[in-house]
Amino acid sequence: MSINQQDRKELLRAANLLRNELKTRQLPQVTYYPKYTISDLYEIDTRGWGVWLARVQAGVWIVLVLDDYTARKKRCFWAGLEFKTKRELKKFVDQHKPRIRFGDQDLIENGHYRLKEGLPHRDFGTSVLEVYETSKTNFYGFYDRRDAALQNGTRLNVSRAASFIEKVIGAPIGPRKNGHPETAKKAYRVYRDAFEVLVRPLHHMLRVDFKKYLAIEGPKVFPPDYRAIDLAFRTSDGEEVICELKPCSKLTARFAVRLAMGQLLDYKFQSGMSSAKLLTVLDAEPDKAVVKQALASGFGIAYKKSKTFELNWP
Repeated sequence: MSINQQDRKELLRAANLLRNELKTRQLPQVTYYPKYTISDLYEIDTRGWGVWLARVQAGVWIVLVLDDYTARKKRCFWAGLEFKTKRELKKFVDQHKPRIRFGDQDLIENGHYRLKEGLPHRDFGTSVLEVYETSKTNFYGFYDRRDAALQNGTRLNVSRAASFIEKVIGAPIGPRKNGHPETAKKAYRVYRDAFEVLVRPLHHMLRVDFKKYLAIEGPKVFPPDYRAIDLAFRTSDGEEVICELKPCSKLTARFAVRLAMGQLLDYKFQSGMSSAKLLTVLDAEPDKAVVKQALASGFGIAYKKSKTFELNWP
């Protein structure tokens, strides 16, 4: 298989993974295109290919590209938004200040367009704004290095790409209590300049489901937000357990567990519950390696499986 064929196959795999991950995040007013095939890839003048993942609004698309724009040894991924007009671009850039800007003066054409100087390693993963006078389209996104090992058939960091796009489209601010963020209990709407956002209370839903599971199993659940902890309970043997609830998808479970571990250790220290066991609760079944890592680190892990939870302890 030629390098071009391998790269197109990897781009296609990454596109479908990123589309699926974005759909789990319930982004506002986004219309996704059907599952992609090789025929959906379009060739671009930066020695590579792109694919439209979704439409955000008129003149704005979520796009994934694999090309030679960065002038590295290998083609690199770019993920972000493509804008048909500078007016639409301005609405987003005014809220999210890009760290790097490129224009016509930064390019060189040698059979295809690429950066004159190449993109330094430190600037991969950084927000980049591209505005070209000679082009009808402009771009806001980030470049991802391809020196990582293959994971699920691609070197694209799918979770990071999805998080970047989610942040740019707009992460709404939820309800607050006494000036502090409060977990939403019902879906609510937030109105942005360009669209309306429906926010679903995934954290609250996970807590309700896990409390129902505990009610069947028998432990005594402490009062809501006991000592600022997501959820805590005492087993029939008298052991106290501190829980950190993390809504996630299978792809983001590892990052959710990693974040939960730090929070649990902090809660254990701050709450004075020094002998408490620590438990991460997910609403998606993680890979076996994630479960193994949590247990080996001394943390329990529970996750939704069908209509119940599977609970694992070290």
